[in-house]
Amino acid sequence: MTAAYALIGALQILVWNPLAAVPDMNRDEIKAAMSAAADTTSSPTEPDR
Repeated sequence: MTAAYALIGALQILVWNPLAAVPDMNRDEIKAAMSAAADTTSSPTEPDR
């Protein structure tokens, strides 16, 4: 049962939230747009010097 909650949580974060935020784009288009903007949520950013 815990694995099912983890799976649903992962789907919510990785698939359903982005699709809800940009309803006129599919998942591949969202991913391409994020890559083109060089915007990642898992990489720390360097402070400006």
